[in-house]
Order: sequence, then structure tokens, then C-alpha cells
Amino acid sequence: MPVSTTFQTKAPEFPKPIPADIYQFQIIDVNSEMAVNAFSGGTEQERLTWTLAVLDEGEYKGKTLFARTWNKWFVNSKTGIKSGFFALVEAVLAGYGTTVDQVFGETLNPNDLIGKQVRVTVTVNKTDQGEFNKITGYMPIKKE
Repeated sequence: MPVSTTFQTKAPEFPKPIPADIYQFQIIDVNSEMAVNAFSGGTEQERLTWTLAVLDEGEYKGKTLFARTWNKWFVNSKTGIKSGFFALVEAVLAGYGTTVDQVFGETLNPNDLIGKQVRVTVTVNKTDQGEFNKITGYMPIKKE
């Protein structure tokens, strides 16, 4: 005789988001995986998951956020919108006095960015499953 079971499931819980603001972060890790990119015709491409830690003093210092980018450099010629990877690398390099043009055509290992800092615009998205942070922009670190 078949066994009857009832499963109770609950929506995934997001970590409590930090308030929307601009924060200084340090890149503490980057991981790579192959994944299907629906925006590129469903081809499998390298996707990077960046781990960023808040450096600003206060309640949120050390809090980590994750950013995902495709390992692709591009700027949409019609809209001028940069890929997430391009925008992140451009902001990090600018904070250390280098431009993308100076490294364009060179091989850039994403791991070379570990330990580097960048300012990040963070928003809070609200869904029926909860609230979570979203990174909406990158800027160079402030020069002292």
C-alpha cells in the first residue's frame, strides 16, 4: 500500500538586507561556473559570482553581498549600457588609477581583483517572498 505524506514547504528566506545607499566594499572572493545564458541564445558561458564585504564603519561593516556577472566585456553599441563585468572592472581599475583602455586586450584574471575595493550602489528590492539587496552600480573608490 502506498504511503501518504504531506510536505510543508516555506518560501526561501533572504538575509536581512542592508539599507539602500552607496557603500565601500572589498572584493573577498570570486567563483566561476558554467551556466546557460538566456541573453546569448541559450549558450553555455562562464558566470562569475563575486563576494563583496562592506568596509564602511558601523552596523553593516563585514556584511557580505553577492554579485553575478557573465565573464564578458561589452558595451551595447545602441544603449551604451555596459556588461556587469565591464562596469565592475572599470570602477575597480579607476579607483587604482588605471583605465579599461590601458588593459583592454590583455588577459584579466578575475582573481586579480580579490582584495581590491570599489564603491557600490545598493538598493532594496521587495517581492512577495521578502526583501533582498540588489547592486545597481559601481563607482571607483574615493581618493584621499
